Amino acid sequence: MFRRLQLRLTFVYTLVLVIILVILNATIYLVLDSYNTNKLESDIEQILFDIKSSEWLREIYEESERKDGSYEYEDDSEEEDDDHASSEYETSSYEDYEIKITDKFDVIIPNAINAFSYYFIYSNDGELLRYKSPDAELNNQLHDISSELEIDQHPIITDLADKGYGIYIALKRPIIVDEQQVGYYTIFEDVTFAYSTLDNLKTIMIIMTIVGAFIALGIGYIFAGKAIKPINEAYKAKERFLGDASHELRTPISIIMLSMEALKRAVKKDNAEANELIEDVNQEALKMKGLVEKLLFIARNDEGTLVINKEDIDVSELIKRNVKKYKLLSSDRDIDFHVELSDGLRMQGDKKLIDSVISILIDNAVKYNKDNGKIYVSAGYTTLYDKKRYIHLRVQDTGIGIRQEDVNRIFERFTRQDESRSKAISGYGLGLAIAKEIALSHQGKISVESTEGQGSAFTVLLRC
Repeated sequence: MFRRLQLRLTFVYTLVLVIILVILNATIYLVLDSYNTNKLESDIEQILFDIKSSEWLREIYEESERKDGSYEYEDDSEEEDDDHASSEYETSSYEDYEIKITDKFDVIIPNAINAFSYYFIYSNDGELLRYKSPDAELNNQLHDISSELEIDQHPIITDLADKGYGIYIALKRPIIVDEQQVGYYTIFEDVTFAYSTLDNLKTIMIIMTIVGAFIALGIGYIFAGKAIKPINEAYKAKERFLGDASHELRTPISIIMLSMEALKRAVKKDNAEANELIEDVNQEALKMKGLVEKLLFIARNDEGTLVINKEDIDVSELIKRNVKKYKLLSSDRDIDFHVELSDGLRMQGDKKLIDSVISILIDNAVKYNKDNGKIYVSAGYTTLYDKKRYIHLRVQDTGIGIRQEDVNRIFERFTRQDESRSKAISGYGLGLAIAKEIALSHQGKISVESTEGQGSAFTVLLRC
């Protein structure tokens, strides 16, 4: 019993410690993830501020009148073509350079934009004017993402790790010259390392949680052992007292019963009052003897010293004998017995204990039945899911039944069926608890079905 209690407490302690560990690890991870994202976005916003503060400077052109009356400016279209064709130039150039936005606007690209891993510069019409991207396939991937972004949209995380290109923060901003938008640009910052570090941290935390669960299991087991130690010691003291007291009580009870028998023989038969008093004392002594026997059984069972003498038992004969006995005892209440059982039901077990189970169930059915009630007793062989054969014993009555809230407690010690309505019924609430222990000791089990006011049905399975 205490072993099961320790295991349950171990489970509870372990669960609490694991939950604390998971919450702690999750909190640390979320804080670091949030800090990481905010730090990256902050760094990017700082660079963007540098770009904005350095401005996209408009190239100043002196309007010198040619002989043909046209304006002249430097044509850098050939340079632009070279920029798009040569990735070497795009990845190695970190100086300010000039770009034609429209026929009227040429601007100097701020050097700060080169701090980003990749970028794309567009005209207002969406024409790609310049980009920094060393790989053609990556260029296509980023360009597609850039096309879907909105200007001034909050930075987004783009995961291209499954395609072998890493993780990027992307955003799109306008190119403002003289308070007029003349184009826009998209930047991509490679943050693969930062997120890989977080993934590694997550893996480490998962491993730590698993290892911590095993450590928590050991700690929980130790704590549970210490928690139940005082209870265990108190329970063992109670068991010792129960066993010792029961042993000590057997002798005086036996003496009382023998004395009453001797007194009964000494008293004249015509002394009705004295004989009635002797009989009352004798009956109370018998009740006390029964209680002592039950307490001794519980004490020995808890201590593990209960001896089960297995032999071949004719269960059918035990059932018939008990039915006959309780028919006589309940004859004044006109209780009708209906018996349906197979002859020759045999099993290996302790005859005295199996007889006790049958007696307890039929006695309960009689005590908690109504006058003129009925008791149905049936028994036979059955095979369960484990493919092993059992004797199936069922005792059903038409008595007061059990309240639903008490059904789960009915097999606990000193628990009686509906005490408020059965104070006049003798008993100590030990019978069903003992029946359960006997069934378990014979690799069986006991269960109950009950409806308040209509009766109860107890089922016992005994391994053959």
